[in-house]
Formats: sequence, structure tokens, C-alpha cells
Amino acid sequence: MNNKERTFVRDLARTMLTFCNDLEEFMKKWLVFLLMPLVGCKHTAPVTPPEPTVQQQEIAELSDKLSSLELMNTGVSAQEAGNWFYAYQCYQKVIDRYPLTEMAAQAHYLIGKMLVLRKQFTDAFSEFDIVIKDYPSFEKYNQVIADQFDVAVRLMQGERPYYWGLIPGFRDYGKALEFFDRVVDNAPYGEYAPKALFYKAKLALDRSRPEDAIVALERLINDYKTSTMLPEAYMLLGKTYASISKGPQYDQRSTQKAIHTYEDFVRNFPKDEKVPEAEQQMADLKDYMAQGKVFIGDFYYFHQNNLQAARTFYNAAISVAPESKSAKRAKEVLERINKGVECPRVWVDYLTGRPKHLSNKEFIEYAKLEHLADEKFQVESRGMQIVPGPAIGAPIMAPFDLTSDDPTFIEPVEEAK
Repeated sequence: MNNKERTFVRDLARTMLTFCNDLEEFMKKWLVFLLMPLVGCKHTAPVTPPEPTVQQQEIAELSDKLSSLELMNTGVSAQEAGNWFYAYQCYQKVIDRYPLTEMAAQAHYLIGKMLVLRKQFTDAFSEFDIVIKDYPSFEKYNQVIADQFDVAVRLMQGERPYYWGLIPGFRDYGKALEFFDRVVDNAPYGEYAPKALFYKAKLALDRSRPEDAIVALERLINDYKTSTMLPEAYMLLGKTYASISKGPQYDQRSTQKAIHTYEDFVRNFPKDEKVPEAEQQMADLKDYMAQGKVFIGDFYYFHQNNLQAARTFYNAAISVAPESKSAKRAKEVLERINKGVECPRVWVDYLTGRPKHLSNKEFIEYAKLEHLADEKFQVESRGMQIVPGPAIGAPIMAPFDLTSDDPTFIEPVEEAK
């Protein structure tokens, strides 16, 4: 037998010996399991330990408090020494080991304060949110709301957040608006809710988002009628409505709302120091609306030779702001119309002649046709939008007949001759 054969036989013997040992251990376990019922062995239930006494529970709770307190003190010491990472580890251990205790709420709060110092504003706000939602009985609940409000204000003022506390990021005004909303949601009846709405409105107005400012201010005025910020809210809301109008020749509904807002301010706060400013704003806005009426009156008088329509809009301008410059000009043009002075000719008049004057009855018919034509334009405009078509078999709206009577149109009373 050569060396190669000897090595093979030795390895085979070792393998067989290992297999036999494993088989023996396996058979022992199964024999014990199979023979237990035969020899009358019974399965014994696990012994339950006795319930701890009240004194034992108090000792265990005190031990937990001492352990969590030691971790908290270690974390505070590390944070004061500038060892942020070790402090965070200590606070996180408290949260993991004692999640339902007051110490866990304190740990979340201290982590949030630490993240604010590192200018990780979003993460800090989230930690404060955990305290508010999971630990409503936390003794520093109001202070947590104040810290959230402070984070939103710092972002509103343009302070840059830092990624991981190291890399400066971009100013995030949108996040500030979101945080103000969350402050209101977290404590709608607290002292910071009206402040958050007012600051949100100011920021939205600065960022050219007047619609968001209007929503916040109207909520402040309607829901917090005893707030000390109510006078400022009225003034800012009037300013916001006034800023929406694009000019006297455009729609003046926002201007009308601004006037109503200033009127409410003067009526509700007659002794406020800003009442003269509100009255001046109302006078300016009414003159602004009168300019719009005069603008339309000029169109009918100087370009359409429609004296009846021009007279209507000039009178409207006078009724809106009787003492304004626009009203003064409207009165001057009305005097010319009443004296029978026709408007100056334009070059088109020399080619086609002046447009004919309309009597009161003709003017009523003209207004009625204009009303119907406007309805037809709106319907056709809606039909040009890319929207799903009508269902199969749905009736198709017939085109408007501008000569037919419109039951929704109310004819004005014709002036007596």
C-alpha cells in the first residue's frame, strides 16, 4: 500500500468516526423524547415568578429614574463641552430605554435645542413635534411651541439652514410658511397661533403670494377676535386686497374688498392711532375706483359717441367718490353732455361718420344684446378648453340666438321724457 492509499484510508476512517458520533447524539435525543411517555414523565408547566410588591415596583422605578437621570446629566455635560455626538448618543439611549417616561420627552426636547444651535432647523422642528404629539403632558409644552415659533421666525428672516450642521444651505421661505401653519395646528388656542398667522401673512405678502396672506389674515380675524393683533391684521388685509388690483381700467372687486376692510377697522377700533391712515386709504381707494368708472365713461363718450352709457358711468364715478379729482372731471364732462356738446372727432369719424346717438330704449336693447353676447362668449370659451367631451348620447347645447329674449336679464327702468 503506497502513501496515497494510506492517506485516503485514514481520511475515510475519520469521516466515518465523525458520522457515527453525530448519529449517536441524534439517537440519544430522540430516544429520550420517545421514552418519556412510557416511563410516566409529565410535562410540568413553567413556574411563574410571584408578582412584585408595591415596594419592589417603586424601587425598580426609582432605579430607572436614577439611570435615566445619569444619562441625561452625562448628555448635558457633553453638550456643554461641545461634544455634540456623545450628547446625542446619551439622549438617544434615554429615548430607547425609557420611551414612555418624562425623561424621554426631555431628551427629545434637548435634542431639538441642540439641533437649533447647529441650525438644523427642519430636524429640530421635527423633534419638537415629537414632544408635542407623544408627550402632551410635558411640563415645558408651551416652551416647545415657543421654540417652534422661533424656528419659523428665523427662517422668515432669511437665516440659512445648515445640512448636518456643517454645510450652509439656501434660504427656505416656503419652509417658514409651513412651520407657521404647523404652529397653529399644534396649539390653535395658544398665544402663538394668532402671531403665527400674522407673520405668515407678512411673509406671504413679501414673497408675492397675496392669496396665502388673505387666507391667513381672514382666519386670524374670524377665529381670534380677542387677539391684540387684530387691528394690525385689518390694516394688513386692506393693504393686501388693494395690492391685487392691476389698475383703474381692470376689475375693481379687490379694491371694493379693501374699502370694506378699512371700514370694518374704523368701526371696530375707532380710537386706534391708525384710524386716520385707514380713512386716507379709503379715500384713495374710492378715487381709484372712480378713475375706473371715468375710464369707461371716456371710452363711451370719446370713442363710441354713446352719451347714455357715458352718462351712466360718470354718475357712478361721482357717487363712489364725490370729493375726488375723478368725480370733478366726471362732472365737467357731464356738463358738456347736458349742453349737447359732442365729443371731438377722431380720424375714423371723417371716414365712416360719427356713431349715431342711442335713445334710452335703444340703449336698453344694446345693453341686453351685450349681456347675451357676453354669455355666448363665456360658453364658447369654456367649450374651447381641453376637457373630456360629453358622454355618448348627451344633448348638445344649441348656439345662442342674440335676438331671443333672455329671462334672466332685468331691464332698467326707462327714464321719463
